[in-house]
Amino acid sequence: MGTQLVSRRRSLSAMERVLFALALSMFGWHSSNLIITLHGLLGFGFDNWTTLLRLADTIAVISITFAYSFLLHVHIHLWANASDRPLKRSEKVRIVLSYIPTMFLTVAIYKIWTGQYAPMLARVHLLVIPMAAWITYVLGVIAITELLIARKTRNLSEQRIMRTLAASFVAIGIVILAALALGLGEGTQLGLYLKTIANLGSLLPSALLAYYIYRYRYLELIIEESLIVASFATVVLTIYIYGIRTIGDWMTSHYGVRPGVVEALLILVLALAAAPLRGWLEKRFHKLFEREAALYRQIVSRISSHAGKYEQLPELVDFVERETTKALGLRSVRIVAGSRLNLEEEQENGRRSKSDAPIEPWVEEILNLSGRDGWGPVEDNPLLDTQGYTIAYPLRRDERVSGVLLVDAAAGTLSQDARSVLEILAGQVAIAIEDCRLVEENVRLERRLAERERLATLGQMAATVAHE
Repeated sequence: MGTQLVSRRRSLSAMERVLFALALSMFGWHSSNLIITLHGLLGFGFDNWTTLLRLADTIAVISITFAYSFLLHVHIHLWANASDRPLKRSEKVRIVLSYIPTMFLTVAIYKIWTGQYAPMLARVHLLVIPMAAWITYVLGVIAITELLIARKTRNLSEQRIMRTLAASFVAIGIVILAALALGLGEGTQLGLYLKTIANLGSLLPSALLAYYIYRYRYLELIIEESLIVASFATVVLTIYIYGIRTIGDWMTSHYGVRPGVVEALLILVLALAAAPLRGWLEKRFHKLFEREAALYRQIVSRISSHAGKYEQLPELVDFVERETTKALGLRSVRIVAGSRLNLEEEQENGRRSKSDAPIEPWVEEILNLSGRDGWGPVEDNPLLDTQGYTIAYPLRRDERVSGVLLVDAAAGTLSQDARSVLEILAGQVAIAIEDCRLVEENVRLERRLAERERLATLGQMAATVAHE
């Protein structure tokens, strides 16, 4: 993800630039924490590698200070986007004010690089309480913004995830305020737990960054697989360090079991359980992000916002084909619209559209195959292969079939997410085509009425002249 961010840094929008800066700050925060953690695990002590520790502390304090300013900045943009408007002047002022806490970095950096080395929180303890209050304020504003955006969206799953995020921000903000600012449980076991949870709260910006980049497809990054692999590796490492090794040492010390035997057996059990565990994680991430809902909303919103601009069916079909191909990364999409299976009904009602082209025999056969299969998609069919398509979806609204959606995609492109989008999109396209036909029919009726009125007027004038 970082490589793609850097490669596209010159073509980013305003919000994407803030997300890029947020990603850099989180990279600096976690990298510096990794260095400090490895230094402690290797047992070097504070007397060795102090320059590296000071540098890591400096990067950490700069990164975490800017991270919450970037978070507030991003959410101001998100609120403006949710309202479908540019930033107001007051919001631009709020963005500038959100970076005021970074002015105190000079004091923190001076403390870190002067005097005998000590951990960062010990050196900048005077700034801990103000920083905790600032973080609590930012998390509260973010929670309110999430709730307001949730009220504007019509997607129920998106409403749930935003409310969940808002609740988690409020909870972490309360814990940070209690543990770091108010010193609740200081010197007790409860205090240690609260500080641990407060420190884990620093993972929230990373999780939120990944969520927004993936769900709303900012920067065109697909990171679900990376998140699954990273989470799987974290779970396995945690099980090994705190589970397998602990149980192995306990069995060796209490029952005299040969060292390494229990650990080897438990590693074998973990290897056998690895595939089901990864599958479970994949399902949980898929349910969390619901990429198909995001893609569906993006495409359908474009169709609904532009469909009324097209008075002729070919123009609408061309628009849908172009947008669907671009949004889903397909090779080509073709919509064959016509009366098809409803020819007799439309001829009886006298409302067949002039835009309907004569049906091709192979398309008729594809629709017949889909009808026999309960109007499901047709795939891996010789008829489609000869025409250069991979899969076909019938365009069906209620009992009317208005055409077929033909898709040509590269191998591996048609994931379960893309199939879900195409299946739902086919119904929306059928509705759009029917609406466009209704517009055409209304235009024809209005022309007929106008022609009749003109003829009636001419007849009345002719009768008047003849009478005179």
